[in-house]
Amino acid sequence: MTQKQVYEVPEQVLSAMLIGVETDTVQSLVDNWKPGKAAHPGDPFGRVFLWLWRTDSHRAVTLFNDVVRRVRRTKQSPAREFTSDDLLHGLSFATQGMTDSEAQMVSDQVRADAAARLSEGPEWPR
Repeated sequence: MTQKQVYEVPEQVLSAMLIGVETDTVQSLVDNWKPGKAAHPGDPFGRVFLWLWRTDSHRAVTLFNDVVRRVRRTKQSPAREFTSDDLLHGLSFATQGMTDSEAQMVSDQVRADAAARLSEGPEWPR
């Protein structure tokens, strides 16, 4: 059995990596998502999200909702119709190994975080 390498990553480096994953995911979703279709965020996002969920769930939820918010803020239609549900549905394709209970917790926490931020403006995910 091959042992996985574990790296200590400084906060600044982790933040930069998360911004890169977020930016790439947003662009891919804006370019490829169609209303009524699953919003597959891509396997890189899925791997990062699942790892982050298991190490810092609050930060994972923030990453998730930031992606949805940024997609909605684009000027391109139909991206302005993009919702948390679209990304939650697509997340299941990108997060191999996520349990059903984890998926339910992600959904619950994403919705709670989005509801708490609604007062910050209409671009926050529904």
